[in-house]
This record gives sequence, structure tokens and C-alpha cells, in this order.
Amino acid sequence: MNKLTKVAAVTFSSFLVVGLGSVAALADTSPAGLPSVPPPPVKAPLRPHVHGTIESVSGDVMTLKTASKTVTVKLSSGTVYDRGPAQTLNLSDLKAGAEVDVDGNWDNGTFDALHVHLEVPHVHGTITSISNGRLTLKTPDKTVTVKLSSGTVYDRGPAQTLNLSDLKAGEEVGVDGSWNNGTFDALHVHLAPPHRDGLPGHPGKKPDGLGGKITGITSRSLTVRTPDGRTFVVSLTGNTKLESGPQSIGTSALQAGKDVHIRLVGGEQVPPPSPSSTSTLSKTISNLTAAEVDLVPPHWDGTITGVQAASVTVKTNSGQTVTLNLNSHPLIQRGPGNTSSQLTVGMKVHVEGTADGSTVSPTRIDIHP
Repeated sequence: MNKLTKVAAVTFSSFLVVGLGSVAALADTSPAGLPSVPPPPVKAPLRPHVHGTIESVSGDVMTLKTASKTVTVKLSSGTVYDRGPAQTLNLSDLKAGAEVDVDGNWDNGTFDALHVHLEVPHVHGTITSISNGRLTLKTPDKTVTVKLSSGTVYDRGPAQTLNLSDLKAGEEVGVDGSWNNGTFDALHVHLAPPHRDGLPGHPGKKPDGLGGKITGITSRSLTVRTPDGRTFVVSLTGNTKLESGPQSIGTSALQAGKDVHIRLVGGEQVPPPSPSSTSTLSKTISNLTAAEVDLVPPHWDGTITGVQAASVTVKTNSGQTVTLNLNSHPLIQRGPGNTSSQLTVGMKVHVEGTADGSTVSPTRIDIHP
């Protein structure tokens, strides 16, 4: 290459570098008066996860049958085992046939387990009879015989223990336990709160009850606005039971803005909405009498956005983000079509409990389809 050619090449290279730098500078500069466009958010990856049924456990190796394949799970001294918050297990508690969720990492086709969660078999339904240490339970798809024992624990929520004598026909329960030749052996029986028909998460099904928000109260009546926009004036009598869960309350606890479920006296029914929605919403419906008023605890509806060992993050339908503290041992209810009580990202849930800022101690979590 002669001297003139070298000079030309150097000049062209310098122009190219300066030119590209100018283009880059222009690309990073927004037009005057317009905000700069931020880079797209980077989503944190979810920890690898497998779910299935144990086929065998041998030493530090567990073979798991998932929905699509068989997985070899490697266990170690650092693997944590549990059956829920504050219910730790040992490797010896895992048996063939049990259903588990495993968090960990893939390593050359083998799954190294960090956390193994044992799924507890669960049935949910309405008690039809109680006799000789057994419950007969009507579930959405069949009738189940539940065997009780001296080790069965009964409760209505955190620190609200019950006895077998507190269970009555017609009540709704969730039962954890194990199957034994077609009979369900109960470890834990949880008495569900009353249905709150017409409230968020509890669509109205029973004509003898209504749910909504208190808009007015006197010593003898409640004025309630239901989610469909109708207004009801319901009479209170000396026989009307006022409750918040299992506890009796006074009328002073019933305040405007709070949600209630009202069960009417026998024979009375909530009139159906009129075909003319305008005339229906403009009327106040009275001549109803309350047999029972249940003050509904605070509740949230939303989608799970994060799952940790002892907490769950939920984005509510109103845009609020709340953290559920699972150390409160909430009842987890599965809706139709849900086969697992394990909470996972993307699930839609209805939550009841108490709040301290953005942290919620749930007493009940309903999983929606």
C-alpha cells in the first residue's frame, strides 16, 4: 500500500468512528420537550419447579412421576422439607404415592432439590351426618366417609379450636388427611365461615340471604346496598344473631361502609332483580327481617405475583400489592377444577384476614378457577 492510500484509509477510518459516535449520541438523545423512553423492565426469573407423585425414595435420590415424564430428584443435607408454614418434615416422612412440589435447579438432567413441599390430601364439602366417629361429607362430585380419631384436630381459624361436638349437619368443612381403602382418615378438620352470598368471591346462590355494604343503621334496622346496586332495609329483632366469625358482637360493631352477610328468617326470600334494571335500582326493598347478621372480615381479590417460603405477594383487582403472611396458617380452599392447594404465580384468589399496612395475615384463601 503506497503512502497516499494509507492516508486515505486512516482518514476514512477516523470519519467512520466519529460518524458512528455521532449516530449513537443522536440515538440516545430524545427530541426537545419529549421524555426519554425507559428500557423495558427485566422480569426476575422464577425458580425451577417440578410437581408430581413420588415413585420411590432411595438414599438421597427421589424418583418423581410428573404429568409429562419421570424426573430424578437429588436430595442433600441442605434440602428443606415441609407440609406448610411451621410444619417441617424429614426425608423419612416422604413415601411412595405422596404428591410433592419441589423447588431447585436442573443439573445435567437431574433436579437438585432445595425445597420439597408435601401435598396433603384434602376434601371439601358439606356435612350430611355425624355418627360413631365418622362424618359423611357431600363434596361437589361425590359422597365421602371421613373417619375421625383422637388425634384429629378441629378449628375455625388461627387460635379458634373446636371440638367434634361443635360440628353440625349442613356446615361446610375442609378436611386434611389421607385415603385408606376408600375412607378418608382425618388429621385436621376446619369449619369454614358462613357463606357470604352476593359479596366479592362469594356470588349469591341462596335466596334466603343477601350480602353487601352497610349504608345506614338504626337500633332496629340495617340499610344495605348489594353489589348489583339494589338497596335493602332489613329489620333487626331481639332474636337476631350478630356475629363476626365465631364471636358474638353488638350493634356498635356494625358501621356504615362495612360488609355484612344477612340470613333472613325462615320463609323470607330476597326478591329477584326486576327485568327493568333502572326501576330496580331506584327502589328500596324493605319488609325483610334478619335471623343472623355476619360481619365480614376485610377481604382482597387479585392475582398471585410472587411465592416465597412463608409468604405470597398478591396484586389486587384495584391495583394494590399486598403480602400474605402464611405463618397465620390460613385455610386454603380449592375451587372446582383445582387439584392442588399449592399457591402458584398466576392464580386468582379471594383472601380474608386482617391487615397491617400492606401485610395481610389471612384466615382464608380461596383459589378461583
